[in-house]
Amino acid sequence: MLKTLKVVLLGSVLVMVGCKATPIMNVTDKAIVGEHELTVIEKSIMKASIRKGWQPKKISEGVIEAKINVRNKHYATVSILYSEKSFSINYVDSKGLDVKRNKIHKSYNRWIAHLTKEIEQEILFSDL
Repeated sequence: MLKTLKVVLLGSVLVMVGCKATPIMNVTDKAIVGEHELTVIEKSIMKASIRKGWQPKKISEGVIEAKINVRNKHYATVSILYSEKSFSINYVDSKGLDVKRNKIHKSYNRWIAHLTKEIEQEILFSDL
């Protein structure tokens, strides 16, 4: 009986750890290395977004909205604000990512981290 209880408790803990929600990650004023024209920054963000599976759309000068749809189960929308000096990625909306009290499924933060890195690399190599 005790052994069964231990197995059940361990299984419950593993399930809870696997589905852990984390605070929603926003990227704020990420510095852009080097000097680049605003059009280069915009094109770099668009290319990087597409490469990572996002669908970017220019909303206005300095603002791009990007959406991602993963397996028709998980959706997220972010706003990417940019200038010649920095860019920011802010959570806007999602579905299927269990948002509760400013926490979200951990996959969202991984997508944002990968998008951030891809944008940085695209801008860095835009001069080559």
